[in-house]
Amino acid sequence: MDNNQALAAITQAYPQAVSATEQSYGQLHITTNVHGDDFLSFMRFLRDDATLSYTLLSDVTAVDWTPNTPRFDVIYILYSVRNEHRLIMHLPISEDSTVPSVSGIWHSANWGEREVYDLMGIYFDNHPDMRRILTWDSFEGHPLRKDFPLHGNYDVDDFDFLTLEVNSAFSSESDQPCQIPNALE
Repeated sequence: MDNNQALAAITQAYPQAVSATEQSYGQLHITTNVHGDDFLSFMRFLRDDATLSYTLLSDVTAVDWTPNTPRFDVIYILYSVRNEHRLIMHLPISEDSTVPSVSGIWHSANWGEREVYDLMGIYFDNHPDMRRILTWDSFEGHPLRKDFPLHGNYDVDDFDFLTLEVNSAFSSESDQPCQIPNALE
């Protein structure tokens, strides 16, 4: 399958879904304007259609286009193992929008959507475990947003870089913090 065949199959089934296309480095990029329940139907179509068969979701990520409107693109990288074809799909959303979770369609979306939520602040509706995955629970803000302060939201002077204190479920039963020595010493 080539890019033109994939695009033809998509636009034949969903004529209004694709608002822009680009073919860079031999890969098909589409921008879609499908939202809500129609978005989930569209994603199921991409996976289940016999011609397309995008059975693998390689990655979910996002881009902050500040100061443009809409601010974000949620990007889904899909791959058809049978056709050996990659599709990169952009979903533009505004800052206060939510996106339906596709983790019920591709289980590989679970951690990717959590990462996008954690680092960009984009919430995925009906996600089975929508919580931070890379930063700690009390972390304030979303570090990959362009309006996040370059120095972070914490005071570096109060942080002990020589010894890290780790509290986890794997520490001793006495609930004492586990001390990790500095590897540079």
